[in-house]
Amino acid sequence: MSKYHSIVSWTCPYAHRSIIARSLFKVEDQVSQSETSPLKKESKWAFYDSEEYHTPAKDSLFPDATFVADIYSQTPPPNWDKVNSVPLLVDSQTKQSVTNTSAETIYLFADLPGAKIPDNFELGPRPDSDQFKSIEQQYLHPIFRAFKAVNSKTQSEYDEHVSTITNAFDSLESLLNKQSFILGDKLSGVDIALWPFWVRWETNFGPFARVFVSHRISYPNITRWIRAIAALDGGSVGRSFKQYAQNLSLSKGLFGIGMFPSVEQQIRVKVVPWEFSDND
Repeated sequence: MSKYHSIVSWTCPYAHRSIIARSLFKVEDQVSQSETSPLKKESKWAFYDSEEYHTPAKDSLFPDATFVADIYSQTPPPNWDKVNSVPLLVDSQTKQSVTNTSAETIYLFADLPGAKIPDNFELGPRPDSDQFKSIEQQYLHPIFRAFKAVNSKTQSEYDEHVSTITNAFDSLESLLNKQSFILGDKLSGVDIALWPFWVRWETNFGPFARVFVSHRISYPNITRWIRAIAALDGGSVGRSFKQYAQNLSLSKGLFGIGMFPSVEQQIRVKVVPWEFSDND
């Protein structure tokens, strides 16, 4: 029997961290995995069978659970903030929650006996460290400003959000111009933690992302970094993103809320994006 049971959704970038680590470290025999349907039900991660979504109707360890929230109510994780998020990592033997901190699963999976750590890999700072939090503050949190940008009421508000996002792109591009990965020339747990969000940039934010000149041209070092991680383990990491993209399409947009039409409508009506023409 496996040591851990991981409950994930392909459409959640936080859960994607766990999916990548489980595969990359070759611990599938020690970490069983169940996937929710990509489309939320009643605004909650849910298990239901559908030919369209290709997901099981029940979680293998908690077959009576309809929602991930049902599992949280049975076994709340340490320091639970009352958010029923994925991933949720559970001890397979005791059925007690271990953590719902996605980045922590990277380190827990790497610590398992027999985990195959890739050459040129270091775990790096743990998620509860000041260094890890500082890296997320610099290279992850700013790109979430896209959600605020598309809901801006004024041009100045919009410009402020765009400036923050642009600075994050420029900062990461500059860092990766000097070294191969976030911490240096070795791949680390920090790269695995950030990659699911950066690789989703254009997919998640659709028309908003096109406000920027394509990062494949303007940000060659970010592109190189994204592709280098996608190529890990014979390309399995990149294939995991394709699985995500497939589920994203099935779920009608980011988290099942139809992100693409609303972004385009809001960007064209509420604000005047810089250098965003009708032909883009």
